[in-house]
Amino acid sequence: MPTEKKARVRASKRQAGTPRRTRDVHPSETTWHYLKLIADLLEASDGGPVLAVELVRRFGVAQPTVANVLKRLRRQSLVASEAGAALRLTKQGRTIAQECKRRHEIVLKHC
Repeated sequence: MPTEKKARVRASKRQAGTPRRTRDVHPSETTWHYLKLIADLLEASDGGPVLAVELVRRFGVAQPTVANVLKRLRRQSLVASEAGAALRLTKQGRTIAQECKRRHEIVLKHC
């Protein structure tokens, strides 16, 4: 009778931390979408405030979803704002947003 190998599973603390670490190091598609939309809204508002409620409306998602993404973007130093205050992109956030826009334009140009 062949011996069966038991699958090794990492301790739950280590395993749970891995996706967050990966997500924090490599911007996800969600991050790109949020940064690009914030940049577009800031540009369109001519210096006016951009609030999280506008992201809720534009993406059609629940407010807690936007709050969680913004919390992550703040932790990554891509967005600066206080709870309930206008959103601002950090220098790094603007750089990523500009790169997203550039890529989007290339895709649109070749479609």
